[in-house]
Amino acid sequence: MWKKHLCIAWIITALCVGLLASSTFFPEFYRSFSPELGGWSTYRSTDRTGGVITLTFAVVEQEEGHFWLEIRSEEAGAEGIASYLLKGDPSDDGNVMKIRVQNEPGTIMEFDRATLDQLQEIDPQAFGGKDAQSIGPTMGKLRGFPDEKIKVGRRNLKCSHVKVVGKDAESEVWIHDSVVPFGIVRLKSGTEEVVLTDFGGGAKPKMSGTILPIDLSGQ
Repeated sequence: MWKKHLCIAWIITALCVGLLASSTFFPEFYRSFSPELGGWSTYRSTDRTGGVITLTFAVVEQEEGHFWLEIRSEEAGAEGIASYLLKGDPSDDGNVMKIRVQNEPGTIMEFDRATLDQLQEIDPQAFGGKDAQSIGPTMGKLRGFPDEKIKVGRRNLKCSHVKVVGKDAESEVWIHDSVVPFGIVRLKSGTEEVVLTDFGGGAKPKMSGTILPIDLSGQ
């Protein structure tokens, strides 16, 4: 019995370390989810404490009609990576079909939906977005402004500009449909801000190695 608990504890620890390093407490902000194979976007995100993290969202593969969204992060010199098989917007935990994390070179741990549910029953804080801090309201009343051009690299994007007024907070959002997968060019809420620094196509998986499916059914 102690071996069973030790094994599960190790899996939860490995999953949490991989997800935390890869920003998998999925960042919450106003957006739409429009995946396109190969599309990617990179952001500079500043939180309310002044902490800065670089996030890249890349749609790298398809599986049975669903999309693998790879999230790459860099914060204070530390880098992380995790990948999600999604059937819809990842802000809804039910849309996450599988998660892959890489804690060591050459091995990728894969957790399917059933295993993720088991792990969350054992430890509700093991993974997922429940502890994610929201940058501004994710829904609310919309107020439109005139379109506005924002320069991203060498490109000038004519963006839709709206204000999202929620119950306790509000944010301004600039949106362009060519930015995959969320359409966000800039989002500002108080001292918090998400700014697109680059985007494009041709994204490929950065993870490499043998995929190891984690199965707790025999535990």
